[in-house]
Amino acid sequence: MSSAMDRRIAARRRSVREAGARRRLRWLLGLVLVAGLGALAAWLLLQSSILAVRQIHLSGVSQSAAADIVAAHGVAPGVPTLRVPAAELEEALVADPWIAQARVRVTWPGTVEVEVLEHRAAGWVRVDGDWLLASGDGTVLEVAADIPDDAPVVRLAARGGAPGDVLSEQEVVAALDFLSRLPAPLVAGAWVGGGGDALLATVAGHPVELGYPSRMAKKAAALSAILDTGDVANRASISVVSPRRPAVRNPRSVIEGSENVPSYPGAAG
Repeated sequence: MSSAMDRRIAARRRSVREAGARRRLRWLLGLVLVAGLGALAAWLLLQSSILAVRQIHLSGVSQSAAADIVAAHGVAPGVPTLRVPAAELEEALVADPWIAQARVRVTWPGTVEVEVLEHRAAGWVRVDGDWLLASGDGTVLEVAADIPDDAPVVRLAARGGAPGDVLSEQEVVAALDFLSRLPAPLVAGAWVGGGGDALLATVAGHPVELGYPSRMAKKAAALSAILDTGDVANRASISVVSPRRPAVRNPRSVIEGSENVPSYPGAAG
């Protein structure tokens, strides 16, 4: 009786050991399978051309070096999509003085969309012997030694700045804002000068009173509307100090030296 029981106990122990061995084998096989699948997924993501970048869409580029910046960050067809440094690329793009905003979007399996919003050049400001090209919000875009004869110019004192810096003088920024709002046909040869609460300008050959450096968008719109009529005499002076009530003065008054017509310092140079 005891011998039969011992055999049953031994058989039971073998059965338990065999079951445990089978469980461990299944677990080991599962682990190997998971590891293999993980290695395959890693290879697909990091090495295979199946999930590599196929298309790069770059939009909004005119003056900036956006294309060079994208290439410098290794974003090109054939690069694994997972390796596209979207956040880092956005930071590099907005570091370009010409780029105001940038967005990089990665769409699987292999499309990279890069959208940039560039600053719009407004006018040139003379600082320390150099010319600074700035946008309507005062961002310095370029530095040059010379500019075209018909370039729009701000004739107001400003402190120097490198590309990417922002000019801080209120009058200078207001003048740039005004120039940036003018239609393209009116920009050539335009300038803004004066000072304090009496900004002056010349636009399309007309002396223009701008007054205090505020509401420049409305003043530019009022001036454009007046000139669009085609009824303004050559060299007639225009006041948009109050953009709701603009005024046009006959050039004859200027010739006769009317006291009601202000002078425009710097108009000759």
